[in-house]
Amino acid sequence: MSQKTIHTTILSILSPLILTSCNTTNNTPLQNEPSEKIPIHSVSTIDGDTIQAQVKGKTETIRLLLIDTPETNHPNLAKQPLAEEAKHFTHLQIKKAKQIELEYDQSKRDKYGRLLAYIYVDGKCLQEALLRNGLARVAYVYEPNIRYEYEFRSIQKEAQKKKAGVWQWDRYVQPNGFDTNQIPKSQPSRY
Repeated sequence: MSQKTIHTTILSILSPLILTSCNTTNNTPLQNEPSEKIPIHSVSTIDGDTIQAQVKGKTETIRLLLIDTPETNHPNLAKQPLAEEAKHFTHLQIKKAKQIELEYDQSKRDKYGRLLAYIYVDGKCLQEALLRNGLARVAYVYEPNIRYEYEFRSIQKEAQKKKAGVWQWDRYVQPNGFDTNQIPKSQPSRY
């Protein structure tokens, strides 16, 4: 049996298996396939990772998916280092934007009733910008809303290497948030 005949035989056996595993028959987006972007208006900043906007004529609170910024007004926490900088960064991005859009992942709301979305300012992902500048960490990664997890983690690694923003202090960023006890009292922010 020739090499070509073996390859043809293997391909004829495997082709049906490969083709049936592809998601081509239903209309749900593939995990990493972007979904429709929806224009939003009258946007205001609540903090670095939460905004309020008009979405299809209704005022909504929108939580940026897959990231966490230091807290500005958490009921149980004091204001955290770089919280105001993250909030100001988000505010400036929104203020100067000509177009702001949201993109949903699979689940549209969290347990508090907030919309969950990726936010785009003039076509650029706000979450990516916050991560790149060290003003956020990848967090709250819950299936099925994981479309850009890999990309966000890659951007976060670059910020960590540069010791940008929240990464300038060892152990400030924790798996469950930010620990202000890990910042030396005499060390000012380099943001």
